[in-house]
Amino acid sequence: AFFKAAMSDRAGVREDTARILAATSCGWGGQTIEALSKGAAGNQFNRKPTACTAIKNAATALGLPYSMLAYLWLQGEANYGGSGTTDKNAYKALMRQLVADVRADCQVGIADQARPFGVFTYQTDGQYTIDSTGLSIGMAQLELSEEEPNWYLVSPAYPYPEGGGHLTANGYAWLGQQFGKVMARVLLHGERWRPLSPLSVTMKDREILIVFHVPAPPLVFRSCYSRRVATMFENKGFVVYDGGGVIPIASVEIVADTVIRIRLGRDTSAGLLPRVRYGGQATYSGHGNVADSDPTVATTTYEYLDGMLAGDNIPELVGKPYPLWNWSVSYDLPVVNAL
Repeated sequence: AFFKAAMSDRAGVREDTARILAATSCGWGGQTIEALSKGAAGNQFNRKPTACTAIKNAATALGLPYSMLAYLWLQGEANYGGSGTTDKNAYKALMRQLVADVRADCQVGIADQARPFGVFTYQTDGQYTIDSTGLSIGMAQLELSEEEPNWYLVSPAYPYPEGGGHLTANGYAWLGQQFGKVMARVLLHGERWRPLSPLSVTMKDREILIVFHVPAPPLVFRSCYSRRVATMFENKGFVVYDGGGVIPIASVEIVADTVIRIRLGRDTSAGLLPRVRYGGQATYSGHGNVADSDPTVATTTYEYLDGMLAGDNIPELVGKPYPLWNWSVSYDLPVVNAL
C-alpha cells in the first residue's frame, strides 16, 4: 500500500492507474534456505518463475509491458532453528546463488529485462537469533546488503509486535509499510539505502564509542515490542564481552546525533579487546532500543479487530498510523582500539 501510494504521489495523481502493480507471495513457511533453493527436493523454487509467468501472461493479455521491480526475502528463522546451515559465509553463498537463479529465470528468462531488480530483505532476529553463532544469519543478511549491488536490508524484525517469534498481523503490516517506504526511496527516488547500522566501534580506557549510519538523525532510544508489550531494556540491548565473559555496563548514552557511548563497569581482560553485541538472545531475546527520528508515517493504521487476541489491543497504537522510524540492525562486532 505504501509503495503504490508513493507511485501515485510521484505521478502527481490521486491514484496512478497508468501502471498496474502486481505482487505475488511465493513463500513456504518453516523452510531453510537450502530447501528453498533451485534444485532442492520438492522444487519449491519453481513457485517464483511460475508466478512471474502468470503475471507476464496477464500483462500481455492487457497489451501491457511487464517488468520485475523487486524481490522480497523474509527468511532465516528455520536456519537458526532447523536443519540448515547456521554458518554466516555458507548462508551468504546460498543466498547469492538463489538470487542469481531468480535473476536468470525470472528477470532475464521471463521478463527479458536487463535492468536488475532490487533485492529487499529484513533481518532475522528476535527470539530466533543465536548468540553462539555470532548472530550469524542476521549478520549474513547485513553483510550481503553492504557487499552486493541492488541489495537492501530494510529493517530488523525485532521492533514490531510479535507472538512469540513470528510477528502479529499488525506487526507484519507495520513491517510491510517499512518495506514500501524503502522500496519507494530506492526504486522511485534513486536513493542508495542503508539501514541504521554501525560504521565503527572503537574503545579507549573503559569507554566504547559506536558511530552509526543514521538515515534520519538524531538517534533516539525507543521502546520496542517484546511480544505485544512496549519495552525499554536495561542497557538498551547492548552486551559487551571478551574471553573473560560478559563485562558489566555502567551506562549507555547517546552523545551525538549519530554516536552512542558505552561506559564499562570494569577493565577488559588483560590483552583482550572485547566484542559488542546488540540484539542478542540470552539477555534481550533478540531486541534493542536504538532507533532514529524518521518522521515518515504509514499509509495504513494499526487495527484491533474482532477475533484478535486481547494483547493486540495496544492503546498507544490502535487507530493510529504506524510510525516508520528506522531501527538499528542487530550485530556482533569486534571493538578496535581508538587512536
